[in-house]
Amino acid sequence: MKLFIFRFVCSFILAIMSTSLLPVFSAEQQPTCAVLTFEAKEGVQQDQAELLCNSFSDFLSGTGKYRVIPRQLVNNTLTGQAFNVAQFETEVFAAVAAGKLLKVDYVVMGRVEKIAQGYVLVTSLFDIKNSVAVRTSRSSFLSDSGCFVETAAEDNAKALAGVKQLVPREIPVHEPQDNAAGIEWITEEFIWGDIKIGTRLTYFRLLKNSSDSFIGTINQLDEDQNYMPIKLFADWFFTPTWGIEITWDTIKARTGTEEGDCDGTFVLKGPMVSLIGRYLNDSPWTPYGGIGLAYFNADFDSATAWRLGYSPNQEWIDAGRPSEPYLGRIRTMNLNNPIGIVLNAGCEYKISDRWSADLYLRWTKVDVKAEVLIHENGELWWDIPQEKIPMDNIALGLGIRYSL
Repeated sequence: MKLFIFRFVCSFILAIMSTSLLPVFSAEQQPTCAVLTFEAKEGVQQDQAELLCNSFSDFLSGTGKYRVIPRQLVNNTLTGQAFNVAQFETEVFAAVAAGKLLKVDYVVMGRVEKIAQGYVLVTSLFDIKNSVAVRTSRSSFLSDSGCFVETAAEDNAKALAGVKQLVPREIPVHEPQDNAAGIEWITEEFIWGDIKIGTRLTYFRLLKNSSDSFIGTINQLDEDQNYMPIKLFADWFFTPTWGIEITWDTIKARTGTEEGDCDGTFVLKGPMVSLIGRYLNDSPWTPYGGIGLAYFNADFDSATAWRLGYSPNQEWIDAGRPSEPYLGRIRTMNLNNPIGIVLNAGCEYKISDRWSADLYLRWTKVDVKAEVLIHENGELWWDIPQEKIPMDNIALGLGIRYSL
């Protein structure tokens, strides 16, 4: 009998403990989520946005999908860390920074604005680990603010949690919406990333300037600099830290010969495409680095005397700079279009929300294959076999960026 009572008591205690601890373990398994204070757009008071945000947080917690951090704790933590959404270029960057400070899995950011005689609430759920927006929800309502808070907060929270699917005009709205607002919403919902355009001026140095013979009598290469700030580039960061840069550049090298002449200039121009990563921090300085490929179109801008078959060039000058070829001979240089390897690094300095300065360093590995053909009276008379012309260089750049 005593053994039966003992077993019954133990079973009863275990049942109570398992029942009481189940919510705790379930809660621990739920991903954590923090709701940041919604942005009050034109026509909306900040206290109205906060009221809507608090209501949204309660409804999101009620879905059971997330363990939602209390709003007061969120505000106190971010205030203590001097967190300010305005200092970040995009919502993605702001959400990731806030999520790391709060040590949560997800962050919700939103905005509320007045349109005609109604209101619009747009919220986005950000995955902090992967630095992406996983879901965006938009609620519109043609009514007063009180009714909007009660209706939009619940529907929007359930839609963002995946509990309820908002369909177009589930909440009736009859006011006309301008195209700019629609385009802005579509952009924020479907296109996440940071796009910048800019221009640089560059100074470069060839890593090999002299040789016994590059090709023919050419034994010297000298940099032909262009200091105009016309080296256009564009950056697209598809995550806060990783992106792609496309830049256009031109590399010129004047040739020198054993006789001290210049036979012409090697010209490489084309796009460089790099995968770049950057280190985000609280300072205005953002270092970055990358690796990529350069796709060059190569050309040889020949000197007139060399092209017309004179050697040395003084013979052409002494002859009165004629336009006819010497003994009917014409020289040409055939070049391939090479692909080079590019390594780059730099640092961006934020001037304002849109503008930033850029310091840039680049190493390029590229060889040009050159072949000299000499025709006499239209017939091939001499062929100098193909040789590699090393155009490896290091470039230093100074530029400016504009964030779209």
